Amino acid sequence: MNVQQGQHQRLPCSEIASRAFTLGTAAVLPFYTLMVVAPQAELTKKLLSSSIPYMVLGVLYAYLLYLSWTPDTIRLMFASKYWLPELPGIAKMFSSEMTLASAWIHLLVVDLFAASFKQSCCAAEKAVPSGLRHAEPAVFSPTGQASFFP
Repeated sequence: MNVQQGQHQRLPCSEIASRAFTLGTAAVLPFYTLMVVAPQAELTKKLLSSSIPYMVLGVLYAYLLYLSWTPDTIRLMFASKYWLPELPGIAKMFSSEMTLASAWIHLLVVDLFAASFKQSCCAAEKAVPSGLRHAEPAVFSPTGQASFFP
């Protein structure tokens, strides 16, 4: 049976990883744009206080993590006799596009959270600097986090 007869073809893993990478990247852009262009706008405050982007990206992350998991994942992550991560095992694990895509989504979520947290803290103190400073922790994290502290 082919697709026209009702049978669905499954996307290759590299295509799923590529689409998830693009989707995740595009999903956070409106938030960063609002933080830079209109940091004090009610829409910005409302969107940044919502848990919806984290839930959506969290589901995407969990799906990618599920697809990237192999029987060797734990062994690669904790290869030493002390159950500590080792660089060669992590490097091998990240040679998979699916694992890279899941790590990218993970970073996007953490960075968005850091930037929105900084935005809400600065707004609460009524000392909101330029819009670029709100996105700085995410764009340059972890070095951007230093700009959060005086």
